[in-house]
Amino acid sequence: MSIKIKTATSPIPIVMPAPQSIILEDERDCKLRYISKGVHENKITVTKQPSLGVYNDRFISLHIRTTLTEEMVKEINESDGIVASCAHYGDPYFRYNFIHKNVKTKVMEQTKFKVGDKAYKPKGYKFPCTIVSVFETVEGKIRVVAEMDEYGLLHIFNEDQLEKNSSPQKAEKLELLNCEGPILTLHKDNYDLLSVVDQYKYHFIKTKKNIIDFINGVKPIVDSKNKEWWYLEQSVDTRQDREKIEKFIS
Repeated sequence: MSIKIKTATSPIPIVMPAPQSIILEDERDCKLRYISKGVHENKITVTKQPSLGVYNDRFISLHIRTTLTEEMVKEINESDGIVASCAHYGDPYFRYNFIHKNVKTKVMEQTKFKVGDKAYKPKGYKFPCTIVSVFETVEGKIRVVAEMDEYGLLHIFNEDQLEKNSSPQKAEKLELLNCEGPILTLHKDNYDLLSVVDQYKYHFIKTKKNIIDFINGVKPIVDSKNKEWWYLEQSVDTRQDREKIEKFIS
């Protein structure tokens, strides 16, 4: 398939190759291609990612080979194994890379963080989080992937940018507007990070100034359906007491 483009200056169509889509090979068929070359089955871990695999929470960059020589097969069988991709853009070449046990041990046992650790960012913007992956870059530097608590935002950090949170506290919350059920709820975590959750369970990070502007009638809070909620326009029964809000954010 190709794409034809006509320009104003040239009546001759320019033919460009159409972008290739990823083809997913059956995982068993992928393994069989390696096995047919002599690779031991227990040395093969299959991934559906075309260029990046994950093994024991470590990212592995995959390289492509058009064929497997006897030397390559021997190297695989004498190694800790490979991560092989069953995704390709055309011919099902051999796209894989090695699982290095010594590197995996270093990453998983000798690093500052382990998967599941609670952490926080002590400087700059706040980022209460859970460590979801630890990996090594091509240059051999350790990086961690952290998922921000409550929001699910992922961020890659250097180890020295985060500190362990050995005793995380329970987040606090206060309903701002309630009419037969919470409409807007203000949340504050143990790092004083503020957010508003609407009735549809969507989170919006806010500052103290945002909340003060809201209760002073300067600006509304807009929910996930683009509805504007003005504090002073709500009935007394619907809106939270102003003093309670001010005390909550202080």
